[in-house]
Amino acid sequence: MFGTEPFTDKGWLAAIVTQSLSGGYGMNATNAAMARPNFTRHVVLAGDPSHYREYNALSQVIGQNSEFYGGAIGAYWDDLACTNCLFDRTGMGVGGSNPARWWLRNCTMRGGSLTLSEYGQTWPVWIEDCAFDGTTLSVDTNGLVCDYNSYVTNDDRLPLQPGTHDVIVTNYNWLASWLGNYYLPSRVSG
Repeated sequence: MFGTEPFTDKGWLAAIVTQSLSGGYGMNATNAAMARPNFTRHVVLAGDPSHYREYNALSQVIGQNSEFYGGAIGAYWDDLACTNCLFDRTGMGVGGSNPARWWLRNCTMRGGSLTLSEYGQTWPVWIEDCAFDGTTLSVDTNGLVCDYNSYVTNDDRLPLQPGTHDVIVTNYNWLASWLGNYYLPSRVSG
């Protein structure tokens, strides 16, 4: 603790909040505040605010090789690009007509939710090579591109045009190893 005052909860804000120095709505990506977590473990307790969130201006989060446990990511003006990340019981989403981009590649979502809603504007959403295990998916976007994803039988799938190379499995049979709990066996039942 620094000084004698305890840290206080900032309510709806996040552990990391991005805001451009020029502020304002409708920021473009070249002026947006940016966070670049790489090999980072993010943990949020139940009921705490988000891992990352914008504060009245477009934010960019470019995550690689990172883990997110609990909590949430996103709000209204987000430019998210994650590669090789684990989201364990994490809520993710963007809603609104403001600038956004949402890219997930080679990510694993276990539980949690992914909610993407456009209101009057099309923004790009690219989801490829991802595994969804018990994740609630609610994606309403015209800019959706998805393929090579895997889902558990009878679980939610990405809407619109599911990828022709998607895979449905009966169980992922996750294995634990030195670096985590979500490794796949050599053959996934499907």
